[in-house]
Amino acid sequence: MKYVDLNNTELNVSRICLGTAGFGEKLNEEECFRILDAFVQAGGNFIDTANAMIQPLFRIHQTNCSYYVNFYLGTAANRSLENG
Repeated sequence: MKYVDLNNTELNVSRICLGTAGFGEKLNEEECFRILDAFVQAGGNFIDTANAMIQPLFRIHQTNCSYYVNFYLGTAANRSLENG
């Protein structure tokens, strides 16, 4: 994976960004986690949830991508420890 510096920050992000707009709407939790696992294992660290962040404000889609991404990030350390 190649990385670039994010302008005006001290962040170094993967050049490939994972778009997650379909998470929760078109994909279930297991499918979302499988995609996120593959992305992280490939070295990805740049995840786009912007399209779905506004959805809860308009109650368009209650189980949106940000829920799955936040849940994944909150449990990733535990899964990593379990898998050795």
